[in-house]
Amino acid sequence: MPPESGHWLNNPHSEDIDFQIEADFAGLMAPGMVNTASEICDKVGHIMNYGDGWYGGVYVAAMYSLAFVSDDVEFIVTEALKSIPEQSQFYKCMNDVIGWWRKYPNDWKQNWFECQKKWSSDIGCPKGVFA
Repeated sequence: MPPESGHWLNNPHSEDIDFQIEADFAGLMAPGMVNTASEICDKVGHIMNYGDGWYGGVYVAAMYSLAFVSDDVEFIVTEALKSIPEQSQFYKCMNDVIGWWRKYPNDWKQNWFECQKKWSSDIGCPKGVFA
């Protein structure tokens, strides 16, 4: 039963990107209020995900929320990351992406290559990416 339906004990896909795809509404409902957006995510997101699957949604919602008060994309992307625990894989991955963007600001392909080198083997889906 919700909200435990998204927990890894009940859902082998708890770390998939479902909530990341759906979470924009939480940021739209809480313009400039990242903590409120996170609270909405806590109530809704665990229906489908936990762990990194849920953190992705919180991050997306935080970016939407911040976009109401800033048009500085770098600020939005880095500030929203503060809503995610630093020890999570999601945080580490996004932090790497931001770091590579800073290192290769005019070369998205190099950034993508760095992502592939480090993160392409991190597959949370129990059946794999192409199953």
